Amino acid sequence: MRAILGCGLVLALAVSAGARPDEKIDPNKLIGKWTTTGKGATGTTEFTKDGAIITVVEAKGKEFKHKGTYKLDGDKLTITRKNGDKEDVTESIVKKLTDTELVFETPKLKKTDTLKRAK
Repeated sequence: MRAILGCGLVLALAVSAGARPDEKIDPNKLIGKWTTTGKGATGTTEFTKDGAIITVVEAKGKEFKHKGTYKLDGDKLTITRKNGDKEDVTESIVKKLTDTELVFETPKLKKTDTLKRAK
């Protein structure tokens, strides 16, 4: 009987912990420069107040620069870039956004990225 009550208590705590409302994403925290490193490359991403995004990646001694626009709606981050005559749209879910860290998941690419605020 004790084991059943103990399991019930643990389940009740787990359900109540999961039931609290998610923290709101503050879009103002997104604005600014962010950095990332990995797999032999470094990069910076800048989100501007007017909805522009500029990404610069340095890899193997070369620099690649991409410009586009972004929109943050709740936790959904949509980035649109021109690739020649085509438009490339990437949708991600912001998992964490603080003054110093941005974590987002891109389901289509099956990956999660972590960026740090540039100093």
